[in-house]
Amino acid sequence: MKNKILLIGLVVFSLNLKAQNTTEEFQPEGNVYGIIFSNFHSSLNSDIDNSGFEIQRVYLGYKYKMSSNFSANIKLDIGMPDNTNTALKRYVFIRNAELQYTKGKLKINFGMINLYQFDLQKNVWGHRYIAKTLQNQHKLGNCGDLGMAVVYKFNNILSADFSITNGEGYAKPQLDNAYKSAIGLTVKPTEKITARVYADYMEQQEKEMTFVSFIAYQASDDLRVGVEYAFKNNSAYIADHNIHGLSSYISYNINEKFEVFGRFDRLLSNTLDGDTDPWNNNKDGQAIIAGVQYKPINKLKIAANIQEWSPSDGSEREPYFFINLQYNL
Repeated sequence: MKNKILLIGLVVFSLNLKAQNTTEEFQPEGNVYGIIFSNFHSSLNSDIDNSGFEIQRVYLGYKYKMSSNFSANIKLDIGMPDNTNTALKRYVFIRNAELQYTKGKLKINFGMINLYQFDLQKNVWGHRYIAKTLQNQHKLGNCGDLGMAVVYKFNNILSADFSITNGEGYAKPQLDNAYKSAIGLTVKPTEKITARVYADYMEQQEKEMTFVSFIAYQASDDLRVGVEYAFKNNSAYIADHNIHGLSSYISYNINEKFEVFGRFDRLLSNTLDGDTDPWNNNKDGQAIIAGVQYKPINKLKIAANIQEWSPSDGSEREPYFFINLQYNL
């Protein structure tokens, strides 16, 4: 009788152990995703006849979790070239084709990757479907590139990241034996404050360097503000062609569905010896964005806003009224 009881106990124990192992065994999984940016816009300047509907950008991708440590992501970027406003022209780029390894405090990305520098500020700004961040808008850096990035989180306060990339961006993944090296430090002394410093370096005809500082403050559950400053030395590898950029933004949640937001940008360049105007004067200026966002459901955002660009060279201001939409698959 005792032997039978012991045998039954061993069988039950082995079945229970097998069930636990089956439960804990990793199951690979993947998902398709998509993001669409669209808008209606109309010039508020009577001298500028420009209005219409646009599909600014479409992201289509697939993420696959191969193991508890390894995952892969591929994403296509379908959008309009920067040098045209016509909605009839489109490009398709491989925005991401990356392998990611994560273990504990360490994360490594390899391939066509997002750059952490841009992702952090984009997330704090929180309205990428309305406007690009300062660095992205004025080509002060690349939001994605071909290469490798390492992020290590020392603790809840300090993390560091290092990347080495081709330096040409995801739209021009050229192989020219020149690499861009970058390092960043992110500090979160409290849950409400995020501060960051970043620098990158690349050498071709000249040594081009970029320095960025950034701070964000979550004043309350409803109010957040952010300020970033960027400086590019020897822009486009031309000696003494420097650019300064400042961007500040604020948003406030009125309730679960409505939010008001604002942003101010300023772009400046230096004046070269013997010149009277800054070398980038025709592109220098300031931008103002202000509006209200409505979020009827989780995967849909709608924003009515005013966007104005005031050139530093004294040419006419460019105010526009926008209705922007972001909807996710």
